[in-house]
Amino acid sequence: MLLSDPVKTMSPKVEFFQSKGASSSDVAAILKVSPWIFHRSLKNCIIPYYDFLKGYHHYIYKTLSQHDS
Repeated sequence: MLLSDPVKTMSPKVEFFQSKGASSSDVAAILKVSPWIFHRSLKNCIIPYYDFLKGYHHYIYKTLSQHDS
């Protein structure tokens, strides 16, 4: 995964995941399991996908919580 400027291309993605609560070992695990994610655009792919999953998780949690009442 050598890039022309790995610091410039990888750092923003690592910082994004860490800003969402991922530890350095979490980021390493993401890279190990899904290396493709670091080839994707942060703005056009990773952030929208993260937002989608976060919204979906919230929806499922809310839906399941209503059924427990």
